[in-house]
Amino acid sequence: MRSFEVPFRLVAGSSAPTRLDVDVVLPGAGTVWVGPLALRSLADQHAGAWWSDRTGGLIGGVAGTMLGLTGAILGAFVARRTHRSLVLRATAVLAVGGLVILTVAVLALASSQPYAVWYPLVLGGGLSMIVFGGSVALRDMHTPTPSCVGCALPTSRAPDDASGSWGLPARIGDHPHRRPGSSGRCDSLAGRMRLLRFRHGERIATGAVQPGSDTVQVIAGTFFEDPLPTGEEVSIDDVMLLAPVLPSKLVCVGKNYAAHAAEFGMEVPDEPLLFLKPSTAVIGPDDPIRLLPINDRTDYEGELAVVIGRLARNVRAEDASRFILGFTCANDVTLRDLQRTDDQWTKAKGFDGSCPLGPWIETSVDPTDAFVETRLNGDVVQRASTSEMVFGVAELIEYITTFMTLLPGDVLLTGTPEGVGRVRARDVVEVEVEGVGTLRNRVTGP
Repeated sequence: MRSFEVPFRLVAGSSAPTRLDVDVVLPGAGTVWVGPLALRSLADQHAGAWWSDRTGGLIGGVAGTMLGLTGAILGAFVARRTHRSLVLRATAVLAVGGLVILTVAVLALASSQPYAVWYPLVLGGGLSMIVFGGSVALRDMHTPTPSCVGCALPTSRAPDDASGSWGLPARIGDHPHRRPGSSGRCDSLAGRMRLLRFRHGERIATGAVQPGSDTVQVIAGTFFEDPLPTGEEVSIDDVMLLAPVLPSKLVCVGKNYAAHAAEFGMEVPDEPLLFLKPSTAVIGPDDPIRLLPINDRTDYEGELAVVIGRLARNVRAEDASRFILGFTCANDVTLRDLQRTDDQWTKAKGFDGSCPLGPWIETSVDPTDAFVETRLNGDVVQRASTSEMVFGVAELIEYITTFMTLLPGDVLLTGTPEGVGRVRARDVVEVEVEGVGTLRNRVTGP
């Protein structure tokens, strides 16, 4: 079989046939009809290549954008979990997102894909990654920090309806923070709960108990530093409750109930009367209240205590609830004889063990109308509503933070109702706050 080349020239702009009948003259054989040849014009070839490039570029761009978003989301997730610095967040976004894009680009080149496919893929992916990832990083940096860093614990919020109901945060922040507070919740704890510190075996840990449950969800870290469930659960019957928080200081309010001021023959102050207790004053539920030989009379004073959730300075009353982690019970144990003779109350109010706290922190309580009740050996000796306080919780936080910074974990004791009285060795004092629980301590001799 012999093959021949047939010269054929197409003039640009001319319409070329798609079929051509060819007669070939062979020496000594005469004329041979070869038959129709199917031809594809250069214009058709160009149009096909253009369509191929356009389709590939479109597919590459869309795929790149989607991959860029995926990389940016992964990068933002890593950044939010690891760093709070804007530079480090942005670096994490670019590093993780860029790794995704680079991997796809290398695979495209290795498979000999045309530039029309992988170039738009990388370009679209990179741009979407930078725009989306950068916006996430900037948003996180400018979102207020929640009561708990990392958006794991709920904070109370002010009433947002006519009923005056103190609702739960939309996200363990409606988060005042975050996220690391997110307006939506992450995989951490959420909703109404009791937060507690406890001893289980040889270890001390923190945990949360959901309403109606008797199981403690163990938390890694503290209530204020990335508190995330570990997945471990223990029965509340198997743990020993400790003071729910270890504050840097306790800010206390005196004569905040008119009836209590009257029982001591005093007037209600024009502004909050404050004093401090040191951190060493704190003891937990069932810890003994020890009488001291330097004093003849020691009194109980049951109170509602407020646990601060995040750094608070120059807080407006209407924003105060955003800085509250929750509420607990307190007993402002007082060496009454020394209080009457000392100009300062440091010794009378700040001695070791002078502030039992517990049994836990309740995250959802209405502090404007909750009953505070103290029982001595089972008999009710104090009972009043927080609505009778001269200065409410929000007003107190606003006043205090004008001159003093409250740190996460600090405790505010809001004052005691009338009915304070003496305790003696072997007495049992119980302080109950409506919606929180009961703090119980036994009195021991010096």
